[in-house]
Amino acid sequence: MRPSCAKQLRNTEVQQMRRYATVAEAVYFGSSHPELPKLESGDLLLWRTSSSGFFTVGNLIRVAGRGEYSHSGMYALVHGVPCVIEVRERYGGRLVTLESQVREAPGQIDVFRPAPSCEGYYHRQTAVREMLRVTGCRYGYAALLRAACSHLAGVRMFVKPCTDDASESTGDPFCSEATSRAMRRAGLLVVHNLADRFTEPSDQARSSAVEYCCTLVEP
Repeated sequence: MRPSCAKQLRNTEVQQMRRYATVAEAVYFGSSHPELPKLESGDLLLWRTSSSGFFTVGNLIRVAGRGEYSHSGMYALVHGVPCVIEVRERYGGRLVTLESQVREAPGQIDVFRPAPSCEGYYHRQTAVREMLRVTGCRYGYAALLRAACSHLAGVRMFVKPCTDDASESTGDPFCSEATSRAMRRAGLLVVHNLADRFTEPSDQARSSAVEYCCTLVEP
């Protein structure tokens, strides 16, 4: 029986010290950090963002999520090419190279993976397949707005977050909804007592079901 390994606790490793690695170091080893584990398909990628550009989707997610993360995606090695599977505003579900994303946001993409106590329950290839299913979908702006409004005083009386872990939406997902759903279907419940459609990137980072691995930078 799967243990309750996904309590919403802050990942203190990220706050204390970041470990930096290029894509080549993280994917193919050769890192200056011998203890740095190799990236594996199904690892969770979380984007940090600054407070600039308040009226942006990323900043809305960051502020509503009460943390520093604004986007969520999944790493996958596709035919030997390091890639990101994500649901991104303006683009929807897509598959892009990891290097292209690191060039756009150097030093802002943190890699998380299942905690040792949870790794055995996580089927990585299943998670990747579930994420591939969302490629080509539209971005879930309505779902994101609903999740963000659930934090607003007054509005919370009418828009209450669903606490049923297995509850799923039939609409288009936003970024962390897609990754949380894929990981849950693959055996890892990242955030307990919160439906995927109300789970935000900072919720994922605070969970003890995952742990910080490294931060990706340009060569």
